[in-house]
Amino acid sequence: MLRKTISPIIYFQQIGRLLSFSNRNNNLKIVDLVNNIQNHKVIYNLYNDIYTKAKELKKIDKKNEEIYNNILENFKIADYAATAYRVKDEIKERLTIKSQ
Repeated sequence: MLRKTISPIIYFQQIGRLLSFSNRNNNLKIVDLVNNIQNHKVIYNLYNDIYTKAKELKKIDKKNEEIYNNILENFKIADYAATAYRVKDEIKERLTIKSQ
């Protein structure tokens, strides 16, 4: 993702377009290069809702247990942006100290 937005609706639209385009691929990773996820608690809430519902349905719907296991194992939010920004700031700080 390269488009910065403050609108959760636009963020979900972007993700939805990716999901519909990638319907042929079960192994999907979304890279949010502009760090929109930090601006939208709704993303984490959606993740928690999906994860909780999959756990619940896994117990109830034994016929589709494998599908729910797949969701629980593979649907994750990996927030590497915070680490990347921290490393960038450390590098900038070291360069500033050396140039003084």
